[in-house]
Amino acid sequence: MNSGKNLWIPLAALTLIVCQDKSPSPAAGQRTLGGHIVAYRPGDRVIQVVSHVINVEKLLFKVNPPNNDGHPEVIKLEYLHMGYSEISDGDLDGSRSLMVTAMRKPDCDESFSHYLTSAPRPRDERGKSQRDSQFQTVVFTGGTKQSDFSPESRLECYVVERGKIEPSKD
Repeated sequence: MNSGKNLWIPLAALTLIVCQDKSPSPAAGQRTLGGHIVAYRPGDRVIQVVSHVINVEKLLFKVNPPNNDGHPEVIKLEYLHMGYSEISDGDLDGSRSLMVTAMRKPDCDESFSHYLTSAPRPRDERGKSQRDSQFQTVVFTGGTKQSDFSPESRLECYVVERGKIEPSKD
């Protein structure tokens, strides 16, 4: 009987170790980037569903170069969230400096031309795309223009989750 009591402590300790959450820490594999939104796709925002469905907004983000050395890099952010976006109009107009914590996801890299052509377009009541409408499929902000990019430019993709975009503290 005595030996059975002595097993409880090691067994309890082993159970605690095995049952601990082994998922990586939130910071593992993530980068914190400062910069500005330079383009967004309004269609991504229009089709948001307020439910337990993950919405995706694809943004172009100009990353501030470290120590202000070199040219800023433009990357694609895939912002994933449930419900409505926490990205404000002030964030979208490119005037507000933001800090994002993002995870690199190479399988969603794409060319600039694909980013443009894959943007959601409004559809008529028969489901046909309205290519001649006044709807802008991509809006460029902060003085950025479509002509600033080569169609073949490769956009590295980073995934950002809700709560990981905030105003910069500078």
